[in-house]
Amino acid sequence: MKRGVVLTKIGEFKLNKTNSLVINLISLLVFVLATSAFLKLYNLNFLNYILNINFLLLIFCLFVIIIILHEFIHGIAYKFFGAKLKFGFKHLNIYTADTSGNVYGTKEMFVIMFSPLLFLSALFIILSYFFKKTYFYFAFCTIFNMACSIGDIILFIYMLSKGGDCKIKDTNHGFLMYKKS
Repeated sequence: MKRGVVLTKIGEFKLNKTNSLVINLISLLVFVLATSAFLKLYNLNFLNYILNINFLLLIFCLFVIIIILHEFIHGIAYKFFGAKLKFGFKHLNIYTADTSGNVYGTKEMFVIMFSPLLFLSALFIILSYFFKKTYFYFAFCTIFNMACSIGDIILFIYMLSKGGDCKIKDTNHGFLMYKKS
C-alpha cells in the first residue's frame, strides 16, 4: 500500500467459536452430501464403508494429510506476496495467518484462498487418472479438499460483498476489510 493512503474499516471476520462452528457444519454438510452422491453414483453401499474401521482409519489419515497440505499451500501463496506466516489451531480450525501487517487486494486474496482448492483438486484428478485402481481414494481426497475449502469460499464471498476494490488485512483473529478513503 502506498504511503499517505488512508483506509477506512468496512468489515471484519473474526475466527470465533460461532463462526468456526458454522463453517465446520457447512463443511461437514458438503462432505456428507458429496460423499453420498459419489457412493450413489457408483452404486457403492455407504454402510459397507462407514462400518469398516480400516477404511475409516485410512480416510482419517488422508483427511489429516490433506488439511496439512491445504494450509501449506496457503502458506506458499502468502509467501509469494511477502507474508510473514503463523500457523495455528483455534476453535477446531487449523489456519495460516499473515502476521506482517500486509494489506492485500481481492486478486491477491483470490490466489491465497483458492490455491489449495485448485491445486489439490487438479492433483487428485490427475493422480486418479494415472492410478485408476485407486481412483476411489482420490475422489475422497477431492471431496475432503472441497470441504476444507468451504471457509475460504465463504470468506472470499464476504470480502467481495464489501466491494471488489476492498483491501484485506489478515490478523491472528480473522480478517479486517478496508476501502480507500
